[in-house]
Order: sequence, then structure tokens, then C-alpha cells
Amino acid sequence: MVDFKKYFLAENYSRKAKELYRKYISQQAFLVAGLGRCGTTLLTEALINSGLNPSMIFLENLRTFSDYKGGYLYKTHDYPPPTMPENVKVIYLFRNPMNIALSAYKKINEWGLVHHKHFHSDLFRPNEDILERDTLHLERQFDSWFRPQKFSFISVKYENLFDDSTLSLLNDFLNVELKFKNILPSSTDFKKHPKHEKLLNAYGSLANKIERAPSCKVWEPE
Repeated sequence: MVDFKKYFLAENYSRKAKELYRKYISQQAFLVAGLGRCGTTLLTEALINSGLNPSMIFLENLRTFSDYKGGYLYKTHDYPPPTMPENVKVIYLFRNPMNIALSAYKKINEWGLVHHKHFHSDLFRPNEDILERDTLHLERQFDSWFRPQKFSFISVKYENLFDDSTLSLLNDFLNVELKFKNILPSSTDFKKHPKHEKLLNAYGSLANKIERAPSCKVWEPE
């Protein structure tokens, strides 16, 4: 891994550092995975702002895809694949599942069916089912990712995404300087929703796992 920071001068990066960074970006691919409604779009935008190709590619099935191109950004809600090419940096994001469900519910009639398909779920209904049961199989997806894989990756809790310690570890793992713009705090709070008890019943088990999970962790290959 190239340490671009050692080329840092008083006001800007030296020409050598810029050349090295452009070369690194042109060879490295990035995959943003996650539970959805948990900062994946924010992170993809920050990576694009950091110099990646602006054409983000969404992958529905990681097991049948292997042609990761350097300089490109990929996004998915799929389960982890058995292997991953060495030139791919993988980030997995997650969040309080009750707030995920509420955020998804706001868009349920706009893209709810497609969103469920991305999670390999056939439980979509254009109503409030998502507030009363885990129709997206979020817990199953989280359990499949939140353990050692055959490849290295970094996991990040959305609630701590902008903590200095998280950003430092994330930047070091990706070897980029993430550039977030127009960041607005999430206004979603399941505790204020009239169905908060049903949300707790549906997602409480996963919420406990996420509450205990570290804010940011680098996972080495098993």
C-alpha cells in the first residue's frame, strides 16, 4: 500500500503524490455493500468525489460477477461472494434496523419491489409489512457478512460513520481521502413512530447484534 501522505507539502500534494494517487485509483476497484438506507449512497458519493469513475455500477448477484475494473465503484445489497479479486476494496455498512425499515417504508411504493429483489426477498407488499416483520431479510444478510470472509473488508456502523476514529480507519483501509459533501443528519427515529413496539418486535434481535458490533472493524481473510 502506498502512503501518499509522505509526499504531502505545505499547501497541496506534490506532483509525485498526485501521479501515484491517480495510478492507484486507476488500478483499484471499490465495492460498497450494506443493509441499505445505511449510508451506502453517501459513501459511494464520497468515493466518486475522491477521484473514482462517476459511473457507479450496481451488482445484484456477486456470485456471478468477477470483472471488477480498476477505477470503478460498485454497489450491492447482495450476500458475500465466496471469493473476491485482490484489486477490490470492500466496505460493508450497517445501521439500526428499525430506522432502516422506516427509511425504506417512506419509499415503499416508489421502489419497494426492486429493493426487495436486491435482497433476494419475495416478501414485498405495498403496505406496512416492513414495519412489522423483516421482509428484507436484513438479519440474514447481516449474519452472512458480519464474520470473516475469504477476502479482507471493513465494516462500518452508520451511526459512527463521521467519527474521527472511524474516518481515519476507513481512509487508511481504502488508501483514499474520502470527500463527503452536503452531509445532513438523519431525521429517522423509530422511537417516535407510533409502531415503534412492532418495529422492536420485528427487528429487536438484529438491533441487539448491531448495538454490540464495533463501530468500525477491518476483517482479515479467514
